[in-house]
Amino acid sequence: MGKASQRKKTGRTRDHTVPQMYLRHFAQHRARRQYELRARRIDNLDRPFPVMTASIGAEVGFYWGTTLDGEAHHACEELFTLLEGKAETVLKAILDDKDWALTSQWPLASAQRSALAWWMAAQVLRTTRQRKDSLTCIRRPNPTTPCLRRSPISPPATRTCATSSATSPR
Repeated sequence: MGKASQRKKTGRTRDHTVPQMYLRHFAQHRARRQYELRARRIDNLDRPFPVMTASIGAEVGFYWGTTLDGEAHHACEELFTLLEGKAETVLKAILDDKDWALTSQWPLASAQRSALAWWMAAQVLRTTRQRKDSLTCIRRPNPTTPCLRRSPISPPATRTCATSSATSPR
């Protein structure tokens, strides 16, 4: 378990299904570590209201898991944090160019494309549906039977987040 997760009470973290790092690029900076967006309810589109990025897509304990030995871990969140850190510099280069809508340095370098691709692929794992599919796969009656998924391609991090042996791209 990483240092950040060790300081947190098991299962009581506010995990975000939408990365705050990404939302901040579209928000107004209000104060130290406070970014605000305008949101609208589907049933009342005419009345926008302010919302802080820390409140969007937050669910308590969403990324906490249990190893096969029954120990709690936060490996999935740690993997997302690693991938976000690498992608954040690329997103800044793409979204925060003062002179252009996109960066003038196009195409992106191979390392930048790789960091962005890993981050984008990880976003699929943040969804409730994917989490339910992964848990179904983990809890299948016969562990030797391959897990059947909706997608013919199974991202390598899917099984990683369900165990304590989190790995990530180099």
